[in-house]
Amino acid sequence: MTSVVVWPNYEVPGHPAVWVTSDSRISRAEGEPLIEDGAKLFGLPVVCRGVGEDKFFSDIYFAHSFGYCFAGSTLMGQNAYLAIAPLLTTLISTERYIPSMDDVATFVFKFLCRTFDAFKVRVAAGALFEASLFGWCHVRRSLQIWHFHPNDSSGTWEMTRSNVRQLQRSRRALALRCYGRGQRLTKGTAPCCPAANRRQFLSLDRRRRAASNSK
Repeated sequence: MTSVVVWPNYEVPGHPAVWVTSDSRISRAEGEPLIEDGAKLFGLPVVCRGVGEDKFFSDIYFAHSFGYCFAGSTLMGQNAYLAIAPLLTTLISTERYIPSMDDVATFVFKFLCRTFDAFKVRVAAGALFEASLFGWCHVRRSLQIWHFHPNDSSGTWEMTRSNVRQLQRSRRALALRCYGRGQRLTKGTAPCCPAANRRQFLSLDRRRRAASNSK
């Protein structure tokens, strides 16, 4: 099982932030643990270059980083990140355009749609996963959390997206969870209290580990 929680944090006045926590266990589809130090949280850099004095796109005029996390298929979640990361660090513009977080989210969403559609044909439910893009948008001057998740309302599994807006006033958290093959990924909210959240999820993780070790 994977549990990932993303929430806005306002503990430092004038310096809002987005916090995220996740477990690190990677398991087989049947639930058998494989490793306990799996990577599910990543920094996603965005680097834009304009024309420099050498007449090439060598002048870095914008550099920023967002956060990326996932729950569900490890192959899908990690491979998507590894494919997207180098593309977002080689952006070029003659007009020195600064991409908004909406722009980056649209790019990520289109890639996730393509890779998810290709993989689900081969492994069906084994391709199910959720992902989140979060951070500070320099264009809109606000914190944002984007959620990418599968939906079958059309009769077939398709990747969809949603933007958790109004984070400046929200005290809620986005939860990504995956409970194994054959079960649907679910989305939920939880009260935004960092200390309480850490205790709650650490306690939950200890109970899961104890149950696993007793088998």
